[in-house]
Amino acid sequence: MYKDALPSNPKNSSEQIHGNSKLLYSVNQQSWLFSAIAIGNILGNFYEFTSFFITLIPGTLPLPYTINSFGVQKTFTFYGFISGISTLLLPFFVPFGFTFVFLIRVIQGFGVAISFTSLGAIVSSWSSIKESGTYIAILSCHFQTGAILAMVLGGEFCSNSYGWSVAYYVLGKGFVRDFRDKSF
Repeated sequence: MYKDALPSNPKNSSEQIHGNSKLLYSVNQQSWLFSAIAIGNILGNFYEFTSFFITLIPGTLPLPYTINSFGVQKTFTFYGFISGISTLLLPFFVPFGFTFVFLIRVIQGFGVAISFTSLGAIVSSWSSIKESGTYIAILSCHFQTGAILAMVLGGEFCSNSYGWSVAYYVLGKGFVRDFRDKSF
């Protein structure tokens, strides 16, 4: 992410896109921001049961508990809605610094956590043993399809006057709209 400042007379295409602007985050911080989604995925799946009580890491949602209590559809809708809201809010948190952006990215990772569990639940419920490989192959395409869509939209928005934040607004609005329409 670059600070929004384009030069008045760009000398080449790279300067036309990025200008003389500085990176918002250091290389180390960028690495942590890329890793935050995976951290959110791990925390979204975290569940520890003892004989006396359920222990939760603050801020995480216990995936197995919520699926057993509320079902796959409601849990999937909740996780997707949380991921969409955090995607919408990310540009608002950028001025507050790295820590806030990192926490929002971790929350975005919760949406990835439910996708693996939902994939397994759908395959076990809807397919026979012989067809399960085909179901898994088709359903797991959402990871690549989502990345392709996000990269194309992000590249298009960043290469014109809209800026990087519009990609988050468009994708976040789509997530919230899609998951809001699911019935609880």
